[in-house]
Amino acid sequence: MHRFVAAAALVPAFTAPSMAAPPPDRGKLPAVFVGRWCVIQTNEPSDTVSTHHRAPCRRDEAQVTIRSDGFETDEIRCKALIAAPVPKYGNHLHLTKFWCEASDGRNQTVNYWISVDEKGVLTIQETEREP
Repeated sequence: MHRFVAAAALVPAFTAPSMAAPPPDRGKLPAVFVGRWCVIQTNEPSDTVSTHHRAPCRRDEAQVTIRSDGFETDEIRCKALIAAPVPKYGNHLHLTKFWCEASDGRNQTVNYWISVDEKGVLTIQETEREP
């Protein structure tokens, strides 16, 4: 149950299947985000926010792998389209846009705030705001 809820925080509500290809790259994620991250379980699961610690992960922890060009979980694969840093925070906070494809073939674009705090905790929060 926890694995599903945690992974669900990264799964946007997909629309009907589409044959459209993702647009070309317009941004890369910074190195501070790149790597394998484990979902931190909370008592209040959210569909729009997830927090993570660096791997290694316990067997029961959901994972997300972030590359400079996107991220993936067991359920979705997302390609970074825009990764806009928030100047006040340097490389530690970005407003991003991804083209995501679910394992069942449905796809859509989705926006996230992605940040890493001073303790090394990664937070991914879905947003309506455009980068």
